[in-house]
Amino acid sequence: MKKYFGSVLILLSLVNTLLLCQDKKVYPKNDKILLQADITTTKSILGKGFDREMLDVGSVIKSPKIETINNLNQYSATCQVVTDDLILKGCGKYFVASGGFESAKKKRYSFLRIYQVTKVEKIDVSTDVKLTIPAKMVATAVYYGYLFDVMIEGTEETMSADIGVKLLGAGGDFSRIAKNYNLRTQVVATGLKPRAGNNEIVVATSAEDIQQKFVVDSKSPQPIFVEYKFLDNVEVTPFTFAEYKITSGKCNLRSITIQLSDRKPDGRKWDAFDTDPEIMISVTKINQRTNQSVEIIKNRTHGENKIATWGDLNQEIFLDQDDVLYIQAWDDDGSLNNRDYAGMNYVTAAKIFEQEYNEEISTQKFMNKKAVNDNAIDKCLIVISKRP
Repeated sequence: MKKYFGSVLILLSLVNTLLLCQDKKVYPKNDKILLQADITTTKSILGKGFDREMLDVGSVIKSPKIETINNLNQYSATCQVVTDDLILKGCGKYFVASGGFESAKKKRYSFLRIYQVTKVEKIDVSTDVKLTIPAKMVATAVYYGYLFDVMIEGTEETMSADIGVKLLGAGGDFSRIAKNYNLRTQVVATGLKPRAGNNEIVVATSAEDIQQKFVVDSKSPQPIFVEYKFLDNVEVTPFTFAEYKITSGKCNLRSITIQLSDRKPDGRKWDAFDTDPEIMISVTKINQRTNQSVEIIKNRTHGENKIATWGDLNQEIFLDQDDVLYIQAWDDDGSLNNRDYAGMNYVTAAKIFEQEYNEEISTQKFMNKKAVNDNAIDKCLIVISKRP
């Protein structure tokens, strides 16, 4: 029993052997795949055949012998990326309200899943079963329990194939990361009810979260997955995804976050009345090869606070391998002659190109060799995004 369920976990991660052929991929005969179960699914689906479009074409095996495995207690958290049009069709119930399948093909999807399997109903299908109908696959197992699904929706330009893994490990930063990548999320819970008083939309990231925030319907486990076995090689169309690694060329300086020390570089208070500094920044790009300087942002101020974020800069820049970005900060007291210098940080394009779009990139302090303490910037982070 444990050996059988171990194979399920592999299937949930979609570690299937795929035959690649240029812009197509093939699921080999006798391979298996798990897809979401509709809430109306019952064991009557077992033995039924399905064509390339995931349409029921009749029974491959009539009156199959069904084996039932009860009293399972298998938890897991995983990510399924919708990598091709077959998996997309298998997720069809999610797209009815958002324009249907044709609209969904233009988007990209991943599913973060936390689930418990308590029961499995399965059948054995011979590798040499004789077909009298045009079936490409056959339903061989139904899994019951609860399923917490977070559907992540993006586009070819905003979603990478590994975004689900990033979000799965994000914990409390889940919403922030999704927002950074311009992704939409939708929660679908099967076999779960929010606990009393919990009316907000909850994103759970672990089995412990599920137990704390939901009531699990253990008496009536719901169908959550159906396992299909391929009866023939099935060719599918793979989807392309965004590459998140920053590259040279046009991009956006999306945001800057500055945190200053409690005191000026010389140790004095920022203001006479001990108020927080009103941070002002400027950003300059200098090419080390040509020595060409370009002012990107000039004298952008923020309210009084030692920590300030300019979150919607969306400033277009062109990055070359030899470029360096310099971020300077002052405490702006209202006039050109009444500004206290806070310091300067920098980051090279070479370091930026090692990072990903929409992720915070740390910068380094620029220290004047003649002055030991001339930089009161404790932290300076930038975020680079793609040009639309």
